[in-house]
Amino acid sequence: MEIVNKKIKELTPFEGNPRQRTEQVLNHLVKSIKEHGFVEPIILWANAPDFGYPANCIIGGHRRIDALNWLIENEGMDNIPIPCVEIEVDGIAKAKILNIALNKIGEQFDYPMLKDWLVEIDTGAIDIEVTGFTEVEVKEIFDYEPSNYYKEKDETDIDKIIDGEGGICPKCGYEW
Repeated sequence: MEIVNKKIKELTPFEGNPRQRTEQVLNHLVKSIKEHGFVEPIILWANAPDFGYPANCIIGGHRRIDALNWLIENEGMDNIPIPCVEIEVDGIAKAKILNIALNKIGEQFDYPMLKDWLVEIDTGAIDIEVTGFTEVEVKEIFDYEPSNYYKEKDETDIDKIIDGEGGICPKCGYEW
């Protein structure tokens, strides 16, 4: 697989991409890009023009491009080379299937091991949110018990998670 660098102005979002973006995710991506640079390639549909779509059509990586656009507009970060992987996809339906899969498929964490890593790296020298986890989520990881992690949370559990801070409701996804 060959990685090619593109400029942000060369890239075109996949029209109708169904992935939602929250401000919280945008903030995490902005922090991550500032801390580590642009390290995960964008997936481009190489033969999109054959199916009536523009060249350099993004199949995967829309949120990272949103974060980079935010950095350009708000912090003047420009001319950052964007690593991209160009793949040929046989048709619009398969491009949409790949887009959905890239946004949905993922593995669960081994929470005890994740907790150990967070303990090791959280020395106070870094903003823990560059990991993609909020402080509320980290607190939840530290309260992790395998026997009850996947059961539905009741209102008292939610009150413990909230603890007076903003976050996301684990039942309905509401953000505050």
